[in-house]
Amino acid sequence: MTNTGRVFTLSLYIFLRKGDKRNMASKWASKGKRGEREIVRILREWGISAKRVPLSGSTDFQKGDVVMNVEGFSMLAEVKFWATRFNWLYKMLEGRDILFCRGVSEQKKVNDGPYVAVVKSVTVKQGKYGEYLDITLKLSQNGVERRAILDTWVGERNLTRKFVDALGIEDWEHATEKDIVGKACIVVLKTVKTKDDREIQKVVDFLPID
Repeated sequence: MTNTGRVFTLSLYIFLRKGDKRNMASKWASKGKRGEREIVRILREWGISAKRVPLSGSTDFQKGDVVMNVEGFSMLAEVKFWATRFNWLYKMLEGRDILFCRGVSEQKKVNDGPYVAVVKSVTVKQGKYGEYLDITLKLSQNGVERRAILDTWVGERNLTRKFVDALGIEDWEHATEKDIVGKACIVVLKTVKTKDDREIQKVVDFLPID
């Protein structure tokens, strides 16, 4: 067990014998149970009363994975053992003792589909793989804003080409912010899932206003 700030990590190994007939569901269920038992054992070593929740909280009777009693207070804990999903968390704790987290406001929700939008701002930024365009679009119908991240170069089929054509910009190489901001086009929004399982709306297409 290693202590990274206030987060304790455990090394958990699952060995399957060659020719083992268990399916993937059984494998992951076994992994979860082992992790819960490990947490219960550690908590008890620390002098904290703890026990697993029957069926790992899959019933309506009680949710969660582990019930613990800390100085007379009953607490319900969820146990997650993942290989790499918490790497970002450990990285932020390097050289620090405590990490305070708080969620920020989500995007204002609108339905997926086409909307008339006006370019509010366009900025050239430097990313890991070179420069890119960070564009803010304001939907005319409800004032909601959406960002679009585009390549600085115009390809035959990339989203930048659709953006340029939708705005009717003829000389893209020499276009300035003044040539882009304030122009209108139709943007198509689509809800997608991120790697951390969040839902966000992305601009997936640009169309000219007829």
